[in-house]
Amino acid sequence: MWKLPYQGNRDPGGLPDGTWVRESALFGIWQMYQEGVREYRRLQEYAHEGDETETETDETGAVKTKRKPEVDFEALKKISRDVVAWIRCKELGLDYPVVQGTDNSYYLTHSFTGAEHISGCIFMACINKVDFSDGNTILCGHNMKDGSMFGSFSAFQGDTATVFLYTPGETYLSEMADNLVVDVNDEKSFWAIYSAEAFGELSDAVAVRTGTALMPGIHLLTLSTCNSNASERHLIVCKRVADAEEKETEAGRTDASKPET
Repeated sequence: MWKLPYQGNRDPGGLPDGTWVRESALFGIWQMYQEGVREYRRLQEYAHEGDETETETDETGAVKTKRKPEVDFEALKKISRDVVAWIRCKELGLDYPVVQGTDNSYYLTHSFTGAEHISGCIFMACINKVDFSDGNTILCGHNMKDGSMFGSFSAFQGDTATVFLYTPGETYLSEMADNLVVDVNDEKSFWAIYSAEAFGELSDAVAVRTGTALMPGIHLLTLSTCNSNASERHLIVCKRVADAEEKETEAGRTDASKPET
């Protein structure tokens, strides 16, 4: 069975004894972190504010309007032909390009530019369709100690998070449905919607934890990283807003059409 890779809790453990060696190793790791920060900051120049606007809800529930980013995918394609989207989420501190490789290993150790790097790059699982039409699209990223990539998940305590996915043809808005840690051997969440049984189990689990079940037929976005415990994975499961609203409306119409008893 296809398995998601170990995204890794990027921790400079297991260093050789000796203060000088240890400090040199730590300095090298710090330099590598900084290189990654600089690279992704440069890439953010390709996702600047445009003329169109979009709305988002802050932690108080207030709705705010801001300018929608214009992502220069043509320029990004010249840097990496594997780019498929740009992900943004204020609550989780996400503002990165998303790639898809031919496997689920390459971008664990390579940055967006293809250079070997400890932070890797946020990538779509190789089994997913590039147009985000799958019932469940899986994005993987490292749990970085400096909070970059998916390193913010462990500290996130919010009840809501809005995730924007910009692609060359569409913009997708998803809301967090659940924030959970699962055993590394429990992959039901990853396979939700690929089978009715798996989706039902995930929906039941979300309902128990949040009080809200997932409607069949919606599109999910699963953000996956490793927890500090290597035997666990940290998932943030999101549902596409337009799909959710449509399905809830359909369910309401169906219930209204039933005769009262």
